[in-house]
Amino acid sequence: MPNHGNTPRHLTTLLARCLIQPGESISVAELLAVCGDRAIGGLLLLLAAPNILPLPPGSASVMSIPIMFMAIQLVLGRQTLWLPRRVLDHRFDRAQSHVVAARLLPWLAKLERLLKPRLSWLLGVVQDRLIGIACFGLAVFMFLPIPLGNLLPAMALTAFALGLMERDGVLILLGWLLTTICVVVFATVFGSLWLFVRNLPMLIMGA
Repeated sequence: MPNHGNTPRHLTTLLARCLIQPGESISVAELLAVCGDRAIGGLLLLLAAPNILPLPPGSASVMSIPIMFMAIQLVLGRQTLWLPRRVLDHRFDRAQSHVVAARLLPWLAKLERLLKPRLSWLLGVVQDRLIGIACFGLAVFMFLPIPLGNLLPAMALTAFALGLMERDGVLILLGWLLTTICVVVFATVFGSLWLFVRNLPMLIMGA
């Protein structure tokens, strides 16, 4: 996703333009407009990265919905991003956004100096569609109301977002690694829960 027009080159500039502005709230449509031609990667970053930090309950579920729509469009190979009007009109509290930006900008400024186009074989038409499938699954994980369950999916989505924006295969590899860990962790949790529910009648009878 090359950079053209007025879209900022640096990730920190992009994040600052989106979040550090006056006003009580900011809509998904406004975030999308600032991201410009880096819409999918930029908006994915803006919606996923804050979930690495402690946020009010339910925030991850709200942010995961537009991520699902973006993931589907990655799978379909769309070059331009479309979101339903209801999603575009959803607004986030600006004060909370300022807090998130203050925490994210320092480490993002350090990280962006390391990002560059490389390992191009991990990026392409087919590869981007596979990333879309992974992002959809991660968004579903993030949607689930599990305490701290949004952390690993958010980290994986952030890695994919940065990789897509900068065409950096190292971040894509990191995204796939974190996705694999997510699948293992969630499979273990749900497998243990299923075994507990399945054996609950015997446990009650034994008691």
